[in-house]
Amino acid sequence: MLDRLISYCLSVLNPRSRADFAWRLAAICALVVATDAGIDALLAGTSPFSWTRRLIIVVGVAPFISLFMLSVHHIVGVKNDLHRYANTDMLTGLMNRRAFLDALDQAEEGAIMMIDVDHFKMVNDRYGHAAGDAVLGAIASHLQTNLRTDDIIARVGGEEFAVYLIGADSSEIDRIGARVCAGFTLYNDTVPAPIKVTMSIGAAYSAMASDQAELFARADQALYEAKHSGRARLNFWQPVVSGRS
Repeated sequence: MLDRLISYCLSVLNPRSRADFAWRLAAICALVVATDAGIDALLAGTSPFSWTRRLIIVVGVAPFISLFMLSVHHIVGVKNDLHRYANTDMLTGLMNRRAFLDALDQAEEGAIMMIDVDHFKMVNDRYGHAAGDAVLGAIASHLQTNLRTDDIIARVGGEEFAVYLIGADSSEIDRIGARVCAGFTLYNDTVPAPIKVTMSIGAAYSAMASDQAELFARADQALYEAKHSGRARLNFWQPVVSGRS
C-alpha cells in the first residue's frame, strides 16, 4: 500500500515536458493557496480574501515546489535508467536473462526456443571480437524481424539467445524456426568479408515442464541434439517413451 502511494506521489510530481511542468506547478500552487484559505477560514471564521497574501504565498513556495519537482524528475529518470540497465543486454538492446525469466513468470502457455549461433567461435577467432559483436547485433535485428510482436526475445549468454512464443502451435513454431535458422549474410564495415550466419534451435513446450528450470533443461537438450545433427535446424524436445519392444 505504501509503495503504491509513493509511486502515485512520484507520478504526480514528475513533469514530462516543460508545458506539463508549468501546469503541475500552477496546480500545486493553487492547491497551496486553497489549503491556506481553508485553514484561515476554519481558524478565523469568514474573512476577506486577500490576494496580496496569497500572491506572497505563491511567490514564496513556487521556487521550492519547482526545485522539488525537478528533483523528483531526476530521481525517476535515474530509477528508470537503473531498471533498464539491470534488465537489458547492452550489446543487442534485447532483454537479458534476468528480465527474460521475470517475463516468463507472467507469460501464458507457449513454447521456448533456445538459439545458438553456429560456429560463432570461428567468427571471433578469424575476424576478431568486434566482428563477433557485429554478428550478435545483427542476430538481434534478425530475430526481431522474424518473430511476432508479442514474442519475448532475450540474449541469455555469449552467443545464446532465447525466445518465448506465446500460444504458438507446432506449425507456427516450425515456420518461425525455419526463418530464424536460415540466418542471413552479414555485410559490415567491421568484417573484411561477408559472413554467413546460421543458427540452431532447441524448442520445448511450457505445458510439458513443471517449472522454468525443467523447461530450460529440455530446450537445451533439444538444442544439443540440433547442433549434433547438422546445425542450422530446429529440434523439438520429445519425451522418452520407455517399454517399447
